Amino acid sequence: MPRFVDVNETKVVRAEWWGEKETATIRKFNYGDRQYLAGQAVRVGIATADGAGKAITDIEIGEMNLALIERGLVRWTDPDGEEMEVTRAAIEALTDEDGDFILGEIRAFNPRRRRGADEAANFPGGPGGGVPERDGAAAGA
Repeated sequence: MPRFVDVNETKVVRAEWWGEKETATIRKFNYGDRQYLAGQAVRVGIATADGAGKAITDIEIGEMNLALIERGLVRWTDPDGEEMEVTRAAIEALTDEDGDFILGEIRAFNPRRRRGADEAANFPGGPGGGVPERDGAAAGA
């Protein structure tokens, strides 16, 4: 498995209901993208913490979905094949059907990595302890 994500690895997608020249180009996420998105999810979680275990609302999930599309959409074209600017305002103006299609394609192109049982056991904070302690860490230094 390569160490770095190829920033040029993209995929052109087109919904069956779009015009012949309409496309969206999506890209692979790298570590930085995943950390950014995890930070967005944490912010959503903190914003909803009310001490009573309040559930995440549709609006907050929508914010996460917008972040996924903002990060994963490289370019798109209009019905005439002209490139359009990718902005948050333009993404928010999409129909539900188009937004959900693009979001689904980005998620499919960037599947979540699943850790095997052995790897999860050694993950930092996992039951196996994960990262070995450095000199002095056990002594509280």
